Amino acid sequence: MSEEKRNDALGGANDESPKKELLIVDDDESYLKLIKKWMSEAHKATAVKSGIQALKYLEGHRPDLVLLDYEMPELNGGDVLQKMREKPETADIPVFFLTGNADDDFITKITELNPDGYLLKTMRRREIAAAVEAFFAK
Repeated sequence: MSEEKRNDALGGANDESPKKELLIVDDDESYLKLIKKWMSEAHKATAVKSGIQALKYLEGHRPDLVLLDYEMPELNGGDVLQKMREKPETADIPVFFLTGNADDDFITKITELNPDGYLLKTMRRREIAAAVEAFFAK
């Protein structure tokens, strides 16, 4: 039996399902390029460099998940999340904060804003991918 037929017989492991759309927001250009590259392997990823650009993008697009840097100039991740939650058309878009700050008090502070999750920028590629996949599997 061919690999393709075996996968079909096992429930379609070919993964013909449409790719999820991600919006990645980070003011650190090198990290933004890296995480976009990682996420583009399994999903359709769009990257923007600021909270202002993210809100503008969301005016015409509806991603399945936003990976949102918390610590950014002008509009931080908390501000962006608040503005998203205020608009009916973006209120229910899931958001994971991205942060390089692993301090317990800081993590408590950002989780009190009720994002759908958070990811540490120090996490390895497979850990970030696993967290995103686990979220979509729910």
